[in-house]
Amino acid sequence: MKSGLIVVVIALALVGTAGAQYAWQEMMSLPVTPSGKMVDDGGCLAAVPAESAPRIWAAKGNGTNDAYVYDLDRNTWVTTSPVPPGIEGRSVGIGARAAFDGLDLIFMTKGHYTLGFYCYSLSGDTWRQLPDVPMGPSGMKVQQGADVVYARQGGRGYMYLLKGNVNEFYRFDVEAQTWEALPAAPVGANLHYYDGSWLVYDGASTIYCHKAYYHEFFTFDIDSLKWNSRALGPMPVPGSSGSHKTGDGGCAAWLDSSVYALKGNLTDEFWHYSVYADYWTEKETMPSFGSSGKVKRVNDGADIVSVDGRLYAFKGNSTNEFWRYDPHPTDVAEPGPRALRREVIGPNPVTGGRVNLSLPGLQTGACRVVLCDAAGRILRSGLAVLRDGQLAVDLTGVPAGAYVLSVSGPGVEIAEPLVVVK
Repeated sequence: MKSGLIVVVIALALVGTAGAQYAWQEMMSLPVTPSGKMVDDGGCLAAVPAESAPRIWAAKGNGTNDAYVYDLDRNTWVTTSPVPPGIEGRSVGIGARAAFDGLDLIFMTKGHYTLGFYCYSLSGDTWRQLPDVPMGPSGMKVQQGADVVYARQGGRGYMYLLKGNVNEFYRFDVEAQTWEALPAAPVGANLHYYDGSWLVYDGASTIYCHKAYYHEFFTFDIDSLKWNSRALGPMPVPGSSGSHKTGDGGCAAWLDSSVYALKGNLTDEFWHYSVYADYWTEKETMPSFGSSGKVKRVNDGADIVSVDGRLYAFKGNSTNEFWRYDPHPTDVAEPGPRALRREVIGPNPVTGGRVNLSLPGLQTGACRVVLCDAAGRILRSGLAVLRDGQLAVDLTGVPAGAYVLSVSGPGVEIAEPLVVVK
């Protein structure tokens, strides 16, 4: 018998489930259309926590102008007006970041080594180009390591911007439509704020700033407009994936008086920072295997936001996968192996070609599929994506005989006899 990976044929699926059973759940992927590209450099999200209809605005980045709105209740994406090319004549790329003003507008840096700055009206589905980000003393444009947050102070709204690569720091007065240079972010070991640096606003008076690669962690007070001279405890470099520093795709969000952060840099690491304890704890890793059918870890284009008590994230890394994290899931304990009826496999006996598996009650997830002969020798083994409880396994080239087909993953552990006839 020939060896090799089992080829999995996947039926049409709706990813995501209502009432998460595990901390991470994959939701509906971002559409490939209109550009035909995947989320990569410049991919960004903005939370719209409206009481009646919570949504998430998204840009795909990757040299496209694709933009979307995600409906949390329906688990669906709607394509919106694209980001305009603007006077700079560029598409969305590295350094693009966005934030919601709490009313109707999404403010966005276009990145892609431009100074382009825009606002999008959710109600009107229209764009407006705003005054450019200042060139500043460095002479650099918005690029890797940039991030933005929105905050209100004294009845006025401001967009705070870490420019990226350098430590220039600004705020945009939404009412006056003007930029103001603020004290530069702390230099620390080096002035560079590389890809994976991020800002998080606590909703009160503090902006948290993580400096990628160097793992320095600072705070900025929006009342005094000053940086705190005391650095906070840094995100640990050692983690479940080994010793990796924050890099491409590093991002964070504020939830439950805490910071939640993806380390990026082609890891699955996910971290929680307790403000009160000044302490980092690694949480459940983001699954590396999802509906794309490929192992994809967090990298360029990743972003994370909090809405309605949960976190939603792009993985980036040239995949449109979209994931939800519930810090307080129901039934968080992983269930034991399920006793499933023999008719999960059909047809059985099979004349070759393809055998179908039906695992009712399981919606989506990564499983390992193994085919053994009667003596227990592993003949084929590979990863598969279960969609809507359905899975199809290609048995092309398998000679007649008796086998055992096993499927294992979260919530399922079966080993079923399978007969192949010719």
